[in-house]
Amino acid sequence: MSTPLFDRRVRPLVLEALQDSRVVLVSGARQVGKTTLTTEIAAADRPMRSLTLDDGPTRDAAARDPAGFIAGLDGPVLIDEIQLCRPFPQWRR
Repeated sequence: MSTPLFDRRVRPLVLEALQDSRVVLVSGARQVGKTTLTTEIAAADRPMRSLTLDDGPTRDAAARDPAGFIAGLDGPVLIDEIQLCRPFPQWRR
């Protein structure tokens, strides 16, 4: 038996932002459903590849060569747990 998910009021805003922005950052407190929301969007509304920097080899590849990591991505990509890779926060400026 699965637990029903709550509708997210922010979902339409994320979808709208994805229509005209190259990068959309979803941030917020821990355990509020950011990963669930973005994974659902990536699976259904706006199909895209999903990566998580929780995965050690993926995080290591991103840390070794951030520009090459991003350049090697093909098409839209969801990158979860980006705060775990130190080179990326400087790119937000």
